[in-house]
Amino acid sequence: TDHAPHSPAEKAADYPAFADIPGGMPGLQTLLSVMLKLVDEDLIGLRDIARLCAANPANRFGLGRRKGRLAVGHDADILLIDPTRTFAMRDADQKSKAGYTPFDGWSVSATLRQVFLRGEEITRDGALVNPGQGQVVRWES
Repeated sequence: TDHAPHSPAEKAADYPAFADIPGGMPGLQTLLSVMLKLVDEDLIGLRDIARLCAANPANRFGLGRRKGRLAVGHDADILLIDPTRTFAMRDADQKSKAGYTPFDGWSVSATLRQVFLRGEEITRDGALVNPGQGQVVRWES
């Protein structure tokens, strides 16, 4: 996913050269929902989301001994979804400076309920409940 927090006005402005146009699209907030859409369409499974969005990146960036899977000694970064509640991606819900999503109006069959970072709950039903818990993680050789 690319997180490109450019406002619609910035994207629509005239620029002297193509290379000056702000590239990318906002996608950080909608990554899980888009992946769940792929599950809904039987293109991938739930386990594939864990592999593609957690295990593979953790291994690629040298964090696989602490991040990317549920195991003893790992950080217990966990997302809990409710597969009985649908979720609609909407421009109005976007938190980034961009204020829109190219996936506005898409619905998925599951809702993100809680996020745990190193075993501590940080969000519940889209609201921050324990802010400021992030920390820099470094490549492990």
